Amino acid sequence: MTELLYQSKFIFDPAKRALIEGVLDLCASHGAPALTARNVAERAGASAASINYHFGSIDELVSHANTFGDDLKAKYWLDWSQRLDELALAQEDFSGILFTTTRDITKTLPGAAYSHVHTLIRRARNFLEVPDIQTIKAERSFLQKLIQRTKLTHLDANALLAFSHALQFGYVIHHGSNDFDAWALALVTRFQERLLGSAPQSASDNAFRQLASEKLTKLESGMDLTHPTALKILKASVEVIMSEGADAITYRTIARNAGASVSSAQHFFKSKEAFLDAAYREIYTRIRTRSVPLDIPANSLSVEELTAPRVDRDETSHRQSFREAIALIGLLLSASKQESASVIARGMLANTGTSSMCMLGGLKNFRGELSRLDAQIYSMVLQQVWLLEYCENPAMFSSQESKLQAVGENIIRALFVE
Repeated sequence: MTELLYQSKFIFDPAKRALIEGVLDLCASHGAPALTARNVAERAGASAASINYHFGSIDELVSHANTFGDDLKAKYWLDWSQRLDELALAQEDFSGILFTTTRDITKTLPGAAYSHVHTLIRRARNFLEVPDIQTIKAERSFLQKLIQRTKLTHLDANALLAFSHALQFGYVIHHGSNDFDAWALALVTRFQERLLGSAPQSASDNAFRQLASEKLTKLESGMDLTHPTALKILKASVEVIMSEGADAITYRTIARNAGASVSSAQHFFKSKEAFLDAAYREIYTRIRTRSVPLDIPANSLSVEELTAPRVDRDETSHRQSFREAIALIGLLLSASKQESASVIARGMLANTGTSSMCMLGGLKNFRGELSRLDAQIYSMVLQQVWLLEYCENPAMFSSQESKLQAVGENIIRALFVE
C-alpha cells in the first residue's frame, strides 16, 4: 500500500492541522458552500490571513484537507484489513462486518466521508481527472479479503465496493445519524441472505420509503408543471444542476437561464426544495426512459438481456447517461446539507429502486420473492458504479467495456437468480 501522503506531514503542525480540521468539520455540518476563508478560520480559531500564510489560498487548503481526509479513510480500511487477519470468520459474519465498517467510518470521519463524495462528484461532473484516491484502493483490498475470508468468492469485489459506497452515501445523506441504521441493516441483511442462497427473512420494505412518499406527495401537491413557462424554468434548473451542481440553484440564476422573471420562478416553484424535487424527477425520468423499458413481462429476460445497454453505447450517449447519474448523486448530497431540504433528500434516496422493481421482475429464474429491498440494492450498486469507474478510468466513455454491465451481471447472478 502506498504510504499515506499527508497525515504525517500535518499532524505535528497545530496551526495547519486546526485549519484542515476546520474544513472537514464544516464539510460535515454544512457542506462545501460553507467553505469560505472566514468560516474556516472561525471554526479553526484562527485568522483568515493564516490560511494564505500556511496554504496560499482557501482553495489550496480545501485541496489539502480533501487529501488528508482521504488518508484518514484509507488508514481506517487498512486497520480493518489487519483486524480481519485476527478473526475467525464464518459466512454469516459477512453482514455484521460490512454493516459495522460502513457505519463507523461515516460516523467517525463524517467530514472526510462528505468531502470524498463531493470531490468525486465535482470532478466527474466537469470531466476532470480524479487524483489518485488511496481510500478506494484500501477499501477494495479490505473487501477482497472479506470475500476470501468468508468464502463468498462468487461475489465480485467491484460489486461489493459499489454496495459499500452506497451504504456510506446513505449515512452521509443522513449526516451519520442513527436514523439510517435500521434501513442500512435491513439492506445488508437482505444482501447476505441473498448471497448465501437462503430464503430472505428480512423485511420486504422500509418505513423510510413510506414516510418519504408522504413528504414528497405533499410537496408535489402545490406544483403545476404543465405550464410552458414552468417547463422552461424546470429545464433551466436541470441544466444548471448538470453543469454546476445543485448548490448553484437560486431563483435569480434559474430565472436568468430560463429567460423568465424571478417572480415567475417563485410562482411555479414555491421553494428551493420544489426546484430540487422537480429536477430530480425530471433527470430520473430521462435516465429511465433511455435505459429501462416501461413494461417488461415477468420471467422473460436472461441476465445478459437485462443488463445489456438499451441504447447504442456511443461516446455521446454514454457521456449523457453518466452526467445524469452524477447529477442525481450530487443533487441528493447538496439537498442533504440544506436544513429545509434534508428531509426531501432522504425521501428521494428512500424511493430508490422503482425502475429496478420493473427490471428484476422481468428476470427468468428469479430466486424467491422480489422485494423493494432487492430493487434498492440493485439500483444503489449501479448508481455508485458509474462514479467508481470514472475515478479509475476517465477514458471509460471511449471504451466498449464497462464495469456497469459486468457488475450488474455479477450482482444478479450472485443474489437473485437460481
